[in-house]
Amino acid sequence: MAKITDALKISIDFEKRGVGLYLLLATKTKNPLAKRLFYNLAMQEIQHILKFEDIYQDLKDNNKWPRWTVEEGEKLEFVIRAFFHEAKKDESIKLADNVKGLELAMQMEKKGYAMYEQFLAKAKDANEKLFYKELLKQENSHYEALANVHLYLTQTSDWFTDEESKVWKWMNL
Repeated sequence: MAKITDALKISIDFEKRGVGLYLLLATKTKNPLAKRLFYNLAMQEIQHILKFEDIYQDLKDNNKWPRWTVEEGEKLEFVIRAFFHEAKKDESIKLADNVKGLELAMQMEKKGYAMYEQFLAKAKDANEKLFYKELLKQENSHYEALANVHLYLTQTSDWFTDEESKVWKWMNL
């Protein structure tokens, strides 16, 4: 169990750094779309921390990996889509400020993905494997959100014709 709890401790620390980064980036950007994305990512990272701490406590108490169920809240894409449709009337949504922050956030999500991939490869318990597989999906979702907003802000004129925009093609409307 020591290796499992070590992985959870590392994961909790990583997610805490993510919360701090996203909150900092949200306060430093003037673009309402990027700001909303950063705040929503911070909230999702907090949800991860809470779940990780519950699992950690379960492991300490029962010495058994609990079944992790994904709480289907609002998916990040749908939250950002609703905001985008309201905010697109505001020209500041096209303001490409803090692009470096988006790039830093994408790098962080890639690191998280790689870390969880390694933990999955070492996982022995079926529930632990499910846990890391779900985390990989969520980290990928975070990366896609950041990449879409980055592309929209840095190549707005190309956005409407770029093949990559099909990930979130609703931004073309």
